Amino acid sequence: MLRNVLSRVAFQVGRGSSHPHPVGEGPKTRRLAVESLEDRRLLSVAPVGPVREVDTTSTNQQYSPSTAMADNGDYAVVWEESGNIYGRRFNANGTAKAGTFTVNYSSTGDNSYDPDISMANDGSFVVTWTEYDDPDGTDPESTTIKCRAYDASGSTTLFETTVPTTDAVDKTQNRAAVSMSSTGHRFLVVWTHQYDSSDYDVRRRTFYRGGSWSADLNDHGVATSGDLEDYSDVAMDSAGNYVVTWEREGYDGGDSDRDIFCAGWNSTGTLQFSEKRVNTTDGGNSQYDPKVAMPDGGGWFVVAWDH
Repeated sequence: MLRNVLSRVAFQVGRGSSHPHPVGEGPKTRRLAVESLEDRRLLSVAPVGPVREVDTTSTNQQYSPSTAMADNGDYAVVWEESGNIYGRRFNANGTAKAGTFTVNYSSTGDNSYDPDISMANDGSFVVTWTEYDDPDGTDPESTTIKCRAYDASGSTTLFETTVPTTDAVDKTQNRAAVSMSSTGHRFLVVWTHQYDSSDYDVRRRTFYRGGSWSADLNDHGVATSGDLEDYSDVAMDSAGNYVVTWEREGYDGGDSDRDIFCAGWNSTGTLQFSEKRVNTTDGGNSQYDPKVAMPDGGGWFVVAWDH
């Protein structure tokens, strides 16, 4: 089956209005194409250095890398290795700031996987991952979502924390994604909560930093309809407004095809626009694995997905 990468500059969030409206005349299906907001000259892209190994000391297999960059070009990479989550920070020229560090610490050995990272302009960052978790000893396949935050020097500012608060015992919670505001004062984690084989929800929880980190008392759902929402992503602007996108099964008359949806909230967690279908047609095929991005100033966002 032919599968293309599609994208849509999906919506402009109106200033002073809680309702988005489509941009232009809607998406045009093509391979590796986007709808432009304005005419821009393409940047020249060239490597600034050779290919480098992130971890030069380990001989173990390494999986699932994720990376994020600060405003000055410094960046960090996280990955899964031997059931643990590791990370390393780099300067903009590709030289390492320090050695490899371990992200997870409450559980080691084949228990942690699928990391994601997001970084603020000043180089502070947050990592989230999935971890096997069986608090009552009855379900060894039970998983939960963890996160940990760091400042620009790599020092921990939020120690390993369990993200979900809802019905977490003996449930599968995985596929986490995270986005931190460019100021570094808040971040949002989204993930899939599997209640049973036919009931999946996407959940969200926001963390805030004043002198220290705090969080929403409870996690919240992102969708109000449908029995299967999965594979989510999130983008946050500098003010803390954010958009979540996800797959939803059964939108067209209860069939098994999957469509892409999104919804948006402001920095206080108030819904700005309710769940909206992103793809305009499906051609009888499913849409998968959506990703979303938005600029620091907000107002726009773009969703890309696999068709």
